[in-house]
Amino acid sequence: MGTTFPSWLSEHDRRLLVSPATDTVTPEAVVALDGSGTHRSINKAVAAVTAPVRRATTEKVIYVKAGRCQESVSISYRQEGVMLMGDGKGKTIIEGHKSVAAGYTTYSSSATVVCVDDAAAMGAGFIAKG
Repeated sequence: MGTTFPSWLSEHDRRLLVSPATDTVTPEAVVALDGSGTHRSINKAVAAVTAPVRRATTEKVIYVKAGRCQESVSISYRQEGVMLMGDGKGKTIIEGHKSVAAGYTTYSSSATVVCVDDAAAMGAGFIAKG
């Protein structure tokens, strides 16, 4: 059975989503908590790949290596074309610790990205895999 994608998703993005991890996709940034990547924070990687001085590409692929990232990820509407790619369910885990009880609004504390708690993605063209 084939995978059904929304009509607005480009053919290139469809290929990115069905391709095996980093075998066919070259990420612009690699997040690794152990320091073996280009960044130790997803937010810093997002900022780096969406900086105005970067070359204009449609997709900005960020590979998040296996591990438990403890941060609230926020991707603004100005940070377009971001793709987060992890090592899979239960391997790449992103968790934040914001809650309404701690004074955050429902929107800022409950929006999700990938299997992510406490993150918000609003950038046009945002996609996630793994």
